[in-house]
Amino acid sequence: MRSRGFAALELALLTLVAVLLILLAVYGGRVYLAQSMVDEAAHAGARAASQSASAPAATRDATDVAMATLAQHGSTCSQPTVTVDTRAFHPKGNVIVYVTCQVSLKNLTLLPLRGSRTVSAMVKSSIETYV
Repeated sequence: MRSRGFAALELALLTLVAVLLILLAVYGGRVYLAQSMVDEAAHAGARAASQSASAPAATRDATDVAMATLAQHGSTCSQPTVTVDTRAFHPKGNVIVYVTCQVSLKNLTLLPLRGSRTVSAMVKSSIETYV
């Protein structure tokens, strides 16, 4: 008769562990998805900037393309920022694009989790010499 009580306790503990592992997998998936979107946005922005005719145009083009890429994918990112480094913007130079955003944990589960995680990417692209 006592073993019945222990079996119920074991089942309850195993269920709790299984639910926690599922929540961890969902969290990891959300962060991975956000990271891949930020990587893609930085790459697209750097490519657009490298094809621009001037440093101000490169900054504008990179920002527009990176933000459009994030919006196109229905990003889970909040507060995205795009920073463009055009200090080496000259033929045979390069441009660097940084994209950063916050991934919210708020609506991840039914639990009232707070906070967010920052994901970022940096892509360096060579300037097109025949622009």
